[in-house]
Amino acid sequence: MHNARTISSPVKGSNGIQATQVTRPFVHVLADTSGKLSSICAALERHFTVAGERLDAEAKLSQMPAAIVIRAELRDVGNIAAIKKRFSLLPNVTKRIFLVEQPSHACVSQAYALGATRVLPGPINNVRLLAVLADPTEPAPGSPLGTGEPDNAVETAATAIASMFTSVTLGQRLDVDATKQAGRQIADRITQHGLSEWLTTVRRHHEGT
Repeated sequence: MHNARTISSPVKGSNGIQATQVTRPFVHVLADTSGKLSSICAALERHFTVAGERLDAEAKLSQMPAAIVIRAELRDVGNIAAIKKRFSLLPNVTKRIFLVEQPSHACVSQAYALGATRVLPGPINNVRLLAVLADPTEPAPGSPLGTGEPDNAVETAATAIASMFTSVTLGQRLDVDATKQAGRQIADRITQHGLSEWLTTVRRHHEGT
């Protein structure tokens, strides 16, 4: 695969002066229905180079995208397996945006367990999606909407739990090391800040998701 990125190249204009032509960033859209796919592609194609594929179709992408946008039902085991397979083919894509229309804690956690770098919960908001795609900064994996360090232990724990449920559902081996790491982070957090602070943080996390 070739890296898709924004590049500038000289183009000679009608007056003989070289202008700069900018190649738009390449965004790959994945969805579980044709309707979801077409609506997201239509919203993005004025600003980005877009390639869209349904999750149940054979992967035919020949370029490495700058970002991936996923709009799919995350309570569907088939979709979860398809997303994991697609991501295994595109391991170096650092911006993976999930559009979660059922903003439950389980679905948001599932998105992060699958490898989301950003989750946009609730009804589709094209303006918000475009802003996230255009933002050159990258949130740390598993940090919802750019939350800071204080809630990292909560997100790590939520991601580990969702990952365990996904593995059990798909009949795969549990990631024991990740689970142990989550437990260590929780224990360290409680040691440093106390149990009451930890419970308050967990409550805020559930209210936000």
